[in-house]
Amino acid sequence: MLGGGRLIGVCDSGGGLYNPGGMNVRELVTHKLTTGSVKGFPGAKPIDRDAVLELDSDILYPAAMENAIHQQNASRIRAKIICELANGPTSPEADRILNARGIHVIPDILASAGGVTVSYFEMVQDRYSHFWEEKDVHEKLDAKLTKAYQVVREAIREKNIPPRMAATVVSVARVAEAAELRGWV
Repeated sequence: MLGGGRLIGVCDSGGGLYNPGGMNVRELVTHKLTTGSVKGFPGAKPIDRDAVLELDSDILYPAAMENAIHQQNASRIRAKIICELANGPTSPEADRILNARGIHVIPDILASAGGVTVSYFEMVQDRYSHFWEEKDVHEKLDAKLTKAYQVVREAIREKNIPPRMAATVVSVARVAEAAELRGWV
Protein backbone atom coordinates (compact mmCIF):
# COMPACT_ATOMS: atom_id res chain seq x y z
CA MET A 1 0.00 0.00 0.00
CA LEU A 2 1.14 3.49 -0.79
CA GLY A 3 -0.94 6.27 0.73
CA GLY A 4 -4.02 4.08 0.34
CA GLY A 5 -3.18 3.13 -3.23
CA ARG A 6 -1.16 0.51 -5.07
CA LEU A 7 2.23 0.87 -6.68
CA ILE A 8 1.70 -0.78 -10.08
CA GLY A 9 4.73 0.45 -11.99
CA VAL A 10 8.23 1.62 -11.23
CA CYS A 11 11.47 2.18 -13.11
CA ASP A 12 15.07 3.14 -12.56
CA SER A 13 18.16 3.24 -14.73
CA GLY A 14 18.14 -0.59 -14.85
CA GLY A 15 14.64 -1.01 -16.24
CA GLY A 16 10.93 -0.93 -15.53
CA LEU A 17 8.51 -3.19 -13.68
CA TYR A 18 4.75 -3.68 -13.81
CA ASN A 19 2.31 -5.52 -11.59
CA PRO A 20 -1.37 -4.49 -11.91
CA GLY A 21 -2.06 -6.09 -8.51
CA GLY A 22 0.52 -3.85 -6.87
CA MET A 23 3.99 -4.25 -5.41
CA ASN A 24 5.01 -4.26 -1.78
CA VAL A 25 6.86 -0.96 -1.40
CA ARG A 26 9.02 -2.04 1.55
CA GLU A 27 10.09 -5.22 -0.21
CA LEU A 28 10.81 -3.26 -3.40
CA VAL A 29 12.98 -0.76 -1.50
CA THR A 30 14.85 -3.61 0.17
CA HIS A 31 15.38 -5.25 -3.23
CA LYS A 32 16.65 -1.97 -4.71
CA LEU A 33 19.04 -1.39 -1.80
CA THR A 34 20.30 -4.97 -1.98
CA THR A 35 20.72 -5.29 -5.75
CA GLY A 36 21.14 -1.68 -6.85
CA SER A 37 18.12 -1.81 -9.15
CA VAL A 38 14.40 -2.54 -9.20
CA LYS A 39 15.18 -4.97 -12.04
CA GLY A 40 14.43 -8.57 -11.12
CA PHE A 41 11.97 -7.77 -8.32
CA PRO A 42 9.88 -10.92 -7.76
CA GLY A 43 6.22 -10.83 -8.73
CA ALA A 44 6.51 -8.03 -11.28
CA LYS A 45 7.05 -8.32 -14.99
CA PRO A 46 9.71 -6.30 -16.77
CA ILE A 47 8.57 -3.50 -19.06
CA ASP A 48 10.33 -0.71 -20.88
CA ARG A 49 11.25 2.19 -18.60
CA ASP A 50 9.37 4.68 -20.78
CA ALA A 51 6.26 2.46 -20.75
CA VAL A 52 5.95 3.00 -16.99
CA LEU A 53 5.01 6.62 -17.70
CA GLU A 54 2.16 5.49 -19.94
CA LEU A 55 0.50 2.99 -17.59
CA ASP A 56 -3.18 3.45 -16.84
CA SER A 57 -2.97 4.90 -13.33
CA ASP A 58 -4.56 7.42 -11.03
CA ILE A 59 -1.32 9.20 -10.11
CA LEU A 60 2.03 9.30 -11.85
CA TYR A 61 5.06 10.37 -9.82
CA PRO A 62 7.94 11.25 -12.17
CA ALA A 63 10.77 11.37 -9.66
CA ALA A 64 14.13 11.26 -11.37
CA MET A 65 14.62 12.73 -14.82
CA GLU A 66 14.17 16.18 -16.26
CA ASN A 67 11.87 16.22 -19.32
CA ALA A 68 10.81 12.58 -18.87
CA ILE A 69 7.38 13.68 -20.05
CA HIS A 70 7.80 15.50 -23.35
CA GLN A 71 5.95 16.48 -26.49
CA GLN A 72 6.32 13.01 -28.04
CA ASN A 73 4.86 11.02 -25.12
CA ALA A 74 2.47 13.50 -23.45
CA SER A 75 -0.47 12.38 -25.56
CA ARG A 76 0.04 8.79 -24.34
CA ILE A 77 0.08 9.60 -20.61
CA ARG A 78 -2.99 7.99 -19.02
CA ALA A 79 -2.63 9.11 -15.40
CA LYS A 80 -5.33 11.38 -14.04
CA ILE A 81 -2.85 13.33 -11.89
CA ILE A 82 0.88 13.91 -12.28
CA CYS A 83 2.73 14.79 -9.09
CA GLU A 84 6.20 16.00 -10.07
CA LEU A 85 8.83 14.83 -7.60
CA ALA A 86 11.79 15.43 -9.91
CA ASN A 87 13.04 18.84 -10.99
CA GLY A 88 11.38 19.70 -14.29
CA PRO A 89 10.15 16.24 -15.29
CA THR A 90 7.58 17.74 -17.67
CA SER A 91 8.69 19.83 -20.63
CA PRO A 92 6.78 23.08 -21.32
CA GLU A 93 5.28 21.58 -24.50
CA ALA A 94 4.13 18.48 -22.60
CA ASP A 95 2.67 20.64 -19.85
CA ARG A 96 0.46 22.40 -22.42
CA ILE A 97 -0.64 19.06 -23.90
CA LEU A 98 -1.45 17.58 -20.48
CA ASN A 99 -3.37 20.69 -19.45
CA ALA A 100 -5.40 20.60 -22.68
CA ARG A 101 -6.21 16.94 -21.99
CA GLY A 102 -7.43 17.77 -18.47
CA ILE A 103 -4.62 15.96 -16.67
CA HIS A 104 -3.91 17.77 -13.40
CA VAL A 105 -0.19 18.42 -12.89
CA ILE A 106 1.06 19.22 -9.40
CA PRO A 107 4.20 21.14 -10.39
CA ASP A 108 7.59 20.37 -8.91
CA ILE A 109 7.82 23.78 -7.24
CA LEU A 110 4.85 22.74 -5.10
CA ALA A 111 5.16 18.95 -4.90
CA SER A 112 8.84 19.00 -3.95
CA ALA A 113 8.57 21.80 -1.40
CA GLY A 114 8.67 19.48 1.60
CA GLY A 115 12.45 19.26 1.83
CA VAL A 116 12.95 23.01 1.69
CA THR A 117 10.15 23.53 4.20
CA VAL A 118 11.66 21.07 6.67
CA SER A 119 15.05 22.76 6.23
CA TYR A 120 13.35 26.01 7.21
CA PHE A 121 11.85 24.27 10.27
CA GLU A 122 15.36 23.08 11.23
CA MET A 123 16.71 26.63 10.93
CA VAL A 124 13.93 27.98 13.16
CA GLN A 125 14.50 25.25 15.74
CA ASP A 126 18.26 25.84 15.76
CA ARG A 127 17.88 29.60 16.03
CA TYR A 128 15.58 29.35 19.05
CA SER A 129 17.11 26.18 20.57
CA HIS A 130 13.59 24.79 20.77
CA PHE A 131 13.28 21.39 19.12
CA TRP A 132 10.07 19.75 18.01
CA GLU A 133 9.05 16.11 18.13
CA GLU A 134 9.02 14.34 14.76
CA LYS A 135 5.22 14.09 14.79
CA ASP A 136 5.03 17.88 15.28
CA VAL A 137 7.31 18.43 12.27
CA HIS A 138 5.04 16.18 10.19
CA GLU A 139 1.94 18.06 11.36
CA LYS A 140 3.49 21.47 10.62
CA LEU A 141 4.70 20.26 7.22
CA ASP A 142 1.28 18.86 6.35
CA ALA A 143 -0.40 22.12 7.35
CA LYS A 144 2.04 24.28 5.30
CA LEU A 145 1.90 22.13 2.17
CA THR A 146 -1.86 21.71 2.33
CA LYS A 147 -2.30 25.48 2.61
CA ALA A 148 0.17 26.07 -0.25
CA TYR A 149 -1.73 23.61 -2.45
CA GLN A 150 -5.05 25.27 -1.58
CA VAL A 151 -3.68 28.73 -2.46
CA VAL A 152 -2.44 27.42 -5.82
CA ARG A 153 -5.80 25.71 -6.49
CA GLU A 154 -7.54 29.00 -5.74
CA ALA A 155 -5.27 30.83 -8.21
CA ILE A 156 -6.08 28.17 -10.82
CA ARG A 157 -9.80 28.81 -10.35
CA GLU A 158 -9.66 32.60 -9.99
CA LYS A 159 -7.33 33.26 -12.90
CA ASN A 160 -8.32 30.27 -15.05
CA ILE A 161 -4.67 29.28 -15.54
CA PRO A 162 -2.86 25.93 -15.48
CA PRO A 163 -1.32 24.65 -12.22
CA ARG A 164 2.31 25.45 -13.09
CA MET A 165 1.43 29.02 -14.00
CA ALA A 166 -0.69 29.35 -10.84
CA ALA A 167 2.19 28.12 -8.65
CA THR A 168 4.50 30.60 -10.37
CA VAL A 169 2.04 33.49 -9.96
CA VAL A 170 1.61 32.70 -6.25
CA SER A 171 5.36 32.35 -5.64
CA VAL A 172 6.29 35.55 -7.51
CA ALA A 173 3.61 37.47 -5.60
CA ARG A 174 5.05 36.17 -2.30
CA VAL A 175 8.59 37.17 -3.26
CA ALA A 176 7.36 40.63 -4.29
CA GLU A 177 5.49 41.02 -1.01
CA ALA A 178 8.56 39.94 1.01
CA ALA A 179 10.79 42.35 -0.94
CA GLU A 180 8.37 45.19 -0.27
CA LEU A 181 8.06 44.37 3.46
CA ARG A 182 11.87 44.41 3.72
CA GLY A 183 12.01 47.79 2.00
CA TRP A 184 13.92 46.44 -1.00
CA VAL A 185 11.44 47.89 -3.51
